[in-house]
Amino acid sequence: MKIKIVQLHSREITDVKQTVRYRCIPNSMLLTVGLSLAIICPPLRAEQMDTQTPEEFLQVVKSIAESDDLSDYQAVALKLKMNVTASPETIVRSDSDQRILGEKISLQFNPIKTKNSIFQMRVSMGSIFFPDRKKFKRISFGFRIDTAEICVKKDLFYRVFNDRIEKSFPTDSFAATDISHFYRVNKRNFLSVNADFNAADCMAGIGFLQNIERDED
Repeated sequence: MKIKIVQLHSREITDVKQTVRYRCIPNSMLLTVGLSLAIICPPLRAEQMDTQTPEEFLQVVKSIAESDDLSDYQAVALKLKMNVTASPETIVRSDSDQRILGEKISLQFNPIKTKNSIFQMRVSMGSIFFPDRKKFKRISFGFRIDTAEICVKKDLFYRVFNDRIEKSFPTDSFAATDISHFYRVNKRNFLSVNADFNAADCMAGIGFLQNIERDED
């Protein structure tokens, strides 16, 4: 039996007697029974692997929120396709009497540059604060969305999070873009995702908060 090796770029192979549909598996060889044909799939290009739709992005955000803990900032950065570095712990003191308030780790996030990046290519800062004599941590970080490349619509944000969105109005006289839209996870930690949108209802920024207003264990 002869085996014919063919480099394929289409997802369909048409034979005189039958049509075979298959899912391409990079760097693998598939042998189709009956056609005596081995298929070598071309490797995916970087932009194919990095392609992410707005809904896929929001599902990642939702999975991070539902995990109920932002402490593993490296795992969070990996899910968001970012590099992250952390500073050594530093002591935080009160400005008035130099009383020790706790310890803090500063985080620096840097988006990984891809053809289909969601975020603006700029460094974003975050922090993990360990309040003195408390068992919980206060964590915060946020990122700006590249609205010139992708539009994550407000109605999609609401739909993915099952319309469980709250609004925050920071001032008495506000513009539409001043409104923050929050999704809160009521579990062990007080974790929330907040987003703001531009005039075209495209997400302009997204932030993650944990235990920010919490005082008691």
